[in-house]
Amino acid sequence: MVLSLKLSSQNYVKSELVDKIDKCLISYGTLVLVVIWLSYVLQQKKMVTIVNGLYSINNNFKSCDKFTLKSDCRFYILSIINFCLCFGIIVIECFISGAYTAILWIVPFITSSWVLIQYTLLLNVISQFFESINAKILQLADINTENYYQTALRSKVSLGDLAIKDINCISNAIMQLCDICDQVADFYAISILLIIVYFVTSTTFNSYFLILSLIISTNNDLLKLFLDFGNWFLIVSFDLISLTSNVTRITREFKKTPQYVSLLLNRCAMNSPTRESLLDFLLDLSYRNVNFNAYGVIALNGSLLQTIYGTIVTYLIILIQFRNQQ
Repeated sequence: MVLSLKLSSQNYVKSELVDKIDKCLISYGTLVLVVIWLSYVLQQKKMVTIVNGLYSINNNFKSCDKFTLKSDCRFYILSIINFCLCFGIIVIECFISGAYTAILWIVPFITSSWVLIQYTLLLNVISQFFESINAKILQLADINTENYYQTALRSKVSLGDLAIKDINCISNAIMQLCDICDQVADFYAISILLIIVYFVTSTTFNSYFLILSLIISTNNDLLKLFLDFGNWFLIVSFDLISLTSNVTRITREFKKTPQYVSLLLNRCAMNSPTRESLLDFLLDLSYRNVNFNAYGVIALNGSLLQTIYGTIVTYLIILIQFRNQQ
């Protein structure tokens, strides 16, 4: 580690503050790598439990009539885009800093990026289950999923005793999915907390470094630096937007479920056992909630982006003012 810090150096700006921040971020990036590795090793059984739980839910739904898990091309699109962006920043960084220094910077960054994408892809699968369950609930009463409020105004349809089996299956699936969401949030909690801090500090430093390069440096290769920072900022934004958007999708679909169950109660004519099953399902939903956060410190929702970008701008202003005072 000491040898790595001695060999790492930048060629655009000669500044004692920049050198210190550079070495601190490399040290912190190494810490992030170690913590991620330990987290995956020590919690591998939990990840196996999560995956087996998703397979179990899918297998149980096979007993339901006409249930299909919604397919989603976003799973592949997110992976391909992130791979291309990461490959691009590796190439640019190698041209700018050389292979060895690039490894010190890129390995923690790429690893952090793929951990976020893995988290996002897992959330994408969970959101597919929630969307499929909501579609199945409306399907019980033959309600159009695209414009269900208008179809609900038609005459009531009969919901037979056979629907009790599907209702119980859906209720158990929702219960399992809520538990899986908690397990997923716990599995990635420490990694996500460290990665977000690393992304904020490294992006702030790169922004400050870019500004100083424009002011101080006369190097003709600043275009490479712009490309490097642009790709860096694009990866950070893409990963965080993908993560928060999938969290939003899950919470939105979960909030729709009790609305659809209530719609069934109003839309359908049913016997007492079926109505009791729906009421029990609705009561169970009222006691459940889906939240994704990092140990309660950082909430992984839409406000995360505002907080991160606001923090970057704030500390960037402080760094620039500190340099002017120096």
